[in-house]
Amino acid sequence: MPLFRKKRPEDYIKQTIWLAKRLKSEFREAKGQIFVKKGAETKLLKFLNILKSFDAREFGIIKKETGSSMLLSECMQIHQSIEVAIDDVHEKEYAKAAQLVGRIVALEELLLHGFKSKVKFAPSSRISQILNYSPKEAASKGFLFRGVSELDYEKVAAGHDIIAVRPDAKIPLLKHVLDPTNNPDTQFISLTADSNIARHFGNGRLIVLDMKKLDGNLLSPDDISNITNDTQIMRLVRKNSEYILAPTKSGVARIPAQAVVK
Repeated sequence: MPLFRKKRPEDYIKQTIWLAKRLKSEFREAKGQIFVKKGAETKLLKFLNILKSFDAREFGIIKKETGSSMLLSECMQIHQSIEVAIDDVHEKEYAKAAQLVGRIVALEELLLHGFKSKVKFAPSSRISQILNYSPKEAASKGFLFRGVSELDYEKVAAGHDIIAVRPDAKIPLLKHVLDPTNNPDTQFISLTADSNIARHFGNGRLIVLDMKKLDGNLLSPDDISNITNDTQIMRLVRKNSEYILAPTKSGVARIPAQAVVK
């Protein structure tokens, strides 16, 4: 049965986000592993299977009625992740399901900004100059880069901050660095002094950042190597010219809108 028979796409997505928010509170973390509270697994599987039934017709309605190719793209990527998340839940592995639920909750930002808003900013001559800096030169002049998703790019363009995916997490720094995804589900934010590395992780999208305006504890490649005391990490962070924005005792890792160079 079509999901939008009695609801507009926006209403359906709002309801899905509301359910995802409720499920998000069912996850907990212990010793670096993600678990769900007792009795929550059944609710989680039911929710995922409902989303799995979403078909090509509904995707077409999203595009037609909202005019948002960005929303369509995000919904399709979420849908493609559902099968793996369901399989993992059956194996008592909940990390992918938790990440998927988090992505659904993040769709709320699109609703807040408006489906049809497509704010963009063109690179200034200053940005063009900064992008040509070597990693060493960029860092010495106080600039870093971050590859961003289309959703995060829209947030920045609309004047909103970017915060860590899971600001309340307690994931070890080493695990964050070694995470194979482009957007680790942790309390940290990865940055780089190499614009080409940022382009790679952002699929061509990147933002330029003023180091002095970042909120959090900024860790340099040497800091990361010293904290993790791991040879593999040392090679990796130096290869990627990686910096990590970590939370402080009083606040989460955050890229304020004013830290983005335009």
